[in-house]
Amino acid sequence: VHLYDPSVRIPMVIYDPRNENANRIAKNNDLVALVDLAPTILDLTNTPIPPEYQGNSLKPLMNKTASNKANWRQEIFLENMMTIQNYPRMEGVRTHKWKYIRYFDKKKDQGYAEMSVASINGEQPIYEELYDLENDSQEINNLVTAPENANIVSHLREKNAQFVKEYRGSELLDTYTNN
Repeated sequence: VHLYDPSVRIPMVIYDPRNENANRIAKNNDLVALVDLAPTILDLTNTPIPPEYQGNSLKPLMNKTASNKANWRQEIFLENMMTIQNYPRMEGVRTHKWKYIRYFDKKKDQGYAEMSVASINGEQPIYEELYDLENDSQEINNLVTAPENANIVSHLREKNAQFVKEYRGSELLDTYTNN
């Protein structure tokens, strides 16, 4: 499974019968993730959401009158750490307009704990991709080396590093070696 939209952009349907028809959102293209499901279920059942949960409740996106929808995420972290299927490790960032993907060397695969923080510990990608999703929805033209996209690439690299630390932790492991 690579990080292209046919693999990562899947439909989600949420139905809350308590939400009046006039207030329901029929379709929404906001950036949501699997980690948002547990907080959503807890929120819909009026159960406190533990602060250590990484996701956000989708409840604000389900109502036309929701006031905090404007504060919804504009970027989402993507990753594939399933090395058992001989895929390369991948991580990236998707916005509504751009997708940035970075791939890591299979020869440097280790245990999951070490691989999950490898980029925090300094492992560099062996290949990168950047796609303009508004003009290339099929993700055909890799624009990562185009000089006019240097600022976008830099921003998405930084955002990727922030997400890795946020979702995987920020502590360096002594067990990672850059062989």
